[in-house]
Amino acid sequence: GDFVEVGANSTIDRPAVGVTAIGLGTKIDNLVQVGHGCTIGEHCLLCGQVGLAGGVTVGDFSVLAGQTGVVDGVTIAAGSIVAGRSVVRQDIQPGQWAGDPLLPLPQWLKLAAKLKKLARS
Repeated sequence: GDFVEVGANSTIDRPAVGVTAIGLGTKIDNLVQVGHGCTIGEHCLLCGQVGLAGGVTVGDFSVLAGQTGVVDGVTIAAGSIVAGRSVVRQDIQPGQWAGDPLLPLPQWLKLAAKLKKLARS
């Protein structure tokens, strides 16, 4: 699409059959890997060191924070936000997500707080 920005050392793979598509206004940071046959919607943000395996679909207005990985064939719904260093292993609905295994952000924050308490005891 138009007005797409791609950072340094990012790779966008072309499939043998079909296309890899990037929507209008999407921004791709440095060191991002976009696998073959991916479809990235409009006005998305892929931060540094994000990796998309082949055939991933990212819906419009989604954000993938740094070092997030997405397994092949997964669909990320429009408007999703995935926190850094997360792994998306299955299709996700709109919302905020974090971790590995991936959890809704409020649930992940509670778990992180409990783990911090556990580490102190």
